[in-house]
Amino acid sequence: MKKIFFILTVICSGALLFTSCEDKDKDPWVIHEDSANDGIFLTVAKETIVIDFTDPASAFSFTVNSPSNNVASYDLEVTRTSGGVVSDTVLLSSASSFPAEFNILSSDLATAFGLSSSDLVAGDRFDFIGTAIGTNGQVAAFENLNGDASGPGQFNAFSFNTYLSCPFNQADAIGTYSTTVDEFGLAVDTFEVTAGPDANSVIISDLIEPGFSMIMEVNPNTGIGSISRTPMAASYYGYSGGNINTTGTPSFFFSCSGTIAAVLQYTVDLGSFGSYGFEAQKQ
Repeated sequence: MKKIFFILTVICSGALLFTSCEDKDKDPWVIHEDSANDGIFLTVAKETIVIDFTDPASAFSFTVNSPSNNVASYDLEVTRTSGGVVSDTVLLSSASSFPAEFNILSSDLATAFGLSSSDLVAGDRFDFIGTAIGTNGQVAAFENLNGDASGPGQFNAFSFNTYLSCPFNQADAIGTYSTTVDEFGLAVDTFEVTAGPDANSVIISDLIEPGFSMIMEVNPNTGIGSISRTPMAASYYGYSGGNINTTGTPSFFFSCSGTIAAVLQYTVDLGSFGSYGFEAQKQ
């Protein structure tokens, strides 16, 4: 009986000692309790998606936040793509406290590039590049994010874009277009855009194969266009059932400049080839 009691006493004492050690010393496996071990990451929450080219007071508004509160500074650079020509990268703004609010006018962008507002045109794309320095001195940019953190669902503040848009006008949109960017590689050189079934839609015909057409519905305020899954060819690269649809990434139809800038998903009966950039310009 004494032997049993002694064993129980030792076990209980050991348990108390182990618990006491846990209270006094931080568990070495729980490294996330130290903020120095948190990854440097910033999120962006967009209040607007585009800048209305026709309204000088229209702004691209968004908030940048540091979920782990471990970012000391954030630099925001930008490049401009206009008419297929990409500019140099310039510094646009910086922040040292978070959340940080940004309201970027078209005039702000023009100034950053040493231009006047009249030099900008509807359809111009602005790609923003963020760089952060953590409180531990480490530098974070889009290039060193892991695959999960760089995904579109993470809303990272290291790589995002906006456009100079304009209210959609169907009459201005109608005409013959030349393909300028075709990442998928099957679009024809020229195709027709005609009036759609309502005032805020167009029909894009014979883009890949004669006899096939698709309807793009366009938001009249933002120029954002959407295409439901539509057959556009009998097959893609030997696989039957060639379809096109827009994706969660915004696609645009800028009627005032006659510009289409889209991200299209290409699917067949067996599945998807993925999403590819497509751009065209009215002749």
